[in-house]
Amino acid sequence: MREFVIPEFGSPGSLGERPLPVAGEGQVLVRVRAAGLNAVDIAVVGGLYKDFMEHRLPLVPGVDFSGTTEAVGPGVTDFAVGDDVFGNVGKRYFGEGTLANAVNPGPGETVVIVGAGGGVGSFATALAARTGARVIAVTRAALAEHAWTPPNWLPGASSA
Repeated sequence: MREFVIPEFGSPGSLGERPLPVAGEGQVLVRVRAAGLNAVDIAVVGGLYKDFMEHRLPLVPGVDFSGTTEAVGPGVTDFAVGDDVFGNVGKRYFGEGTLANAVNPGPGETVVIVGAGGGVGSFATALAARTGARVIAVTRAALAEHAWTPPNWLPGASSA
């Protein structure tokens, strides 16, 4: 399975490979179709929670997801293979996150970024725009200006 791996706190990360996980007791295995990014993910990658919660390095960031149930473990009665689901990882440690799908948009593809006027959203919007993909930025009117203002240090980024 391809995933985005952070080898150590503060490092930029890269794509990596791991074996496909197995649904254990009381667990479901979900094929993630969409993973959300939020401030928690940035804090985890930066090591800000390392003194308060276990982190398993190298770690895969991301806590939010939506997708389809691929397998159900023993003791699971409320979900079946093929169910559409959403939620968060729900583990007592960070490291097995939701950023297991590589996103590589390009010209002709469409990317929707919800919360595009926030800190992470504006960054994601700038990165997606840089690829040449059509970007739909969803945000409050008061933050609309931030959704299309790429950071000065991001080479090749441009406003649309």
